[in-house]
Amino acid sequence: GRDIFSQFLEFNPSLLKKILKLNSEEWKGLQGGAFTAKLDIWLLNNSEQWLRENKSTEPDFIKLQNMITIGIAGLYYYIGIILRTLRQENKYSRREITPVYLGGKGSRFLNWLVNEEQFNKSSQINNLFSSMLSAGSEFVDLKEITWLSLNPKGEVACGLVLNESKLQGIEESDQESYIAGENYQWDGRQKGWKTRLPSDFLTDSLMEGFDLKQEQMYQIPKFLYSFSNYLSNLGLGYISLPLDYRPSPKIQDNQIFWRQIHREITADLLRLRGNSENFYLEPPFILGLKALLRVLGKEWRS
Repeated sequence: GRDIFSQFLEFNPSLLKKILKLNSEEWKGLQGGAFTAKLDIWLLNNSEQWLRENKSTEPDFIKLQNMITIGIAGLYYYIGIILRTLRQENKYSRREITPVYLGGKGSRFLNWLVNEEQFNKSSQINNLFSSMLSAGSEFVDLKEITWLSLNPKGEVACGLVLNESKLQGIEESDQESYIAGENYQWDGRQKGWKTRLPSDFLTDSLMEGFDLKQEQMYQIPKFLYSFSNYLSNLGLGYISLPLDYRPSPKIQDNQIFWRQIHREITADLLRLRGNSENFYLEPPFILGLKALLRVLGKEWRS
């Protein structure tokens, strides 16, 4: 929620009044977790009614839709990478993308992306997300559907109270570390995007040896390039890319743009080093996607 929604309003506090019709004075000085927590409460109590009454073609609202779409599309692309890697590990038998089921309160963000009252299986944005699954996996795009939970708080409540909440057929010994999703360096050695993170990744010494080199990034630039291609094919007019971005999967064709992304990644890693006990392990692709969203959000602010 923070990375695909609230940070964009935090970067642009005037939008609280302009888009959400909130009293911006009540939000003055709030940053980080405090801002996100207050916005979460507003979303919980007011977002459904606001969406029914206030969707518009106002440019800033369209820009917010744009940011949310890029963030969610990146997650679908990473799921595609997971499917492809599992296929190569002989743990996924079909050479096909899958339907997607979204639950929990985060699933509600898809309702911000459609002109109808609510997201549904007929929404045009479904085709974009299916295309991103296909691009990440390199499997044929079967126009698979995203289904949203009808009771988005129910899954969490069930998980808290059910005795048998574990997935059947998965034993402790079967659990493996995350699929990287992007090339990275560890302990002086380059690791590919299809590899899994080391099981002892979180030790201070390993964090010191971890890095994402700008010139070695492959999947994050490929995601943005694939995203730009599908936009023109699907005719989703409200979605756009930075004016200085030249559609290309090659880093060298957008050196300044990707240098900004890499600076954000480096800043993240510097904050983590020496503080690994507070580090929430994330795949390199997700670290890169978050950096991309922050750069786009700051560009919007400027």
